[in-house]
Amino acid sequence: MDLWSYKELKYLVYYSVFTLCLSLFLLIFGINFLDTLQVCFVLIYVLVIPGYLFTLIFFRNQELDIIERTALTFAFSIAIITLTIIFTNNVLTIPFTSFSNFLIVGILIIILLTIELIITKHEKE
Repeated sequence: MDLWSYKELKYLVYYSVFTLCLSLFLLIFGINFLDTLQVCFVLIYVLVIPGYLFTLIFFRNQELDIIERTALTFAFSIAIITLTIIFTNNVLTIPFTSFSNFLIVGILIIILLTIELIITKHEKE
């Protein structure tokens, strides 16, 4: 499975379009558009991207349909983020703040993306 194939990019575009539609829907109720857009993209940043990269790494040779990949994406994201933040708080004594959590999730995404790119590069050789 190629990381940047049409099927995989289409999958991420669906999440982005869903986020935009959800923001526009919440605008009807008088909630600020930028606030809802920020919340929706943070949810994608926390609940989708880490789990999606995790499923790309560990389910390489298996074709997962969109329902299976979505369920595994949310489940792995919740588990990975929770365990990583608890680990950094207890072992590395980094306090719970929104900025530290943002950086932890960002570093985790960079690590997972690097692993995926290395595996993809070795598969092509």
